[in-house]
Amino acid sequence: MNEFNPDEFPKNLTELDVEKLAILNIKNPISDLWKKIARKLTSEQKVRINKKIESLNYPKTEKLASFVKKSMDDETWNNIIEQKERSIFYGNMGTPATPLEFKSKYGEWPPGYDENGNKK
Repeated sequence: MNEFNPDEFPKNLTELDVEKLAILNIKNPISDLWKKIARKLTSEQKVRINKKIESLNYPKTEKLASFVKKSMDDETWNNIIEQKERSIFYGNMGTPATPLEFKSKYGEWPPGYDENGNKK
C-alpha cells in the first residue's frame, strides 16, 4: 500500500498502514491526500496514527538528549555548585552614598553622626 486511495477508508489498518499514514502526516499534514483520508478515519484510527507520529518524532525531542549526554566528573560538578552558591554583587544600588542621602532615605542620621549631621 504505497499509494493511498481515500476511497478505501475506513478500513482495518495494519501497523504498517498506521506507520505509513503517520509518515505521510509528518511529511505534509496539510496535503489534500491527508485531508481526504483524515475525514474518513475513525477516532480510534486517528489516535493510533497520532501515537505513531509521537513515537517517530520522539528521537527529535530534547527528552532524548539527556540520555546521550556524557557524565560529568566531580571537579566540574563542584565548580558548577560553587558558582551557583556565590553571591552575585550587583553594586550598591539603593545604598545612600552620603550621610545626607541616608537622612533623606531613612529619616535619621547614620551611625557615627549627631542630630545635626556632624561627624562625632
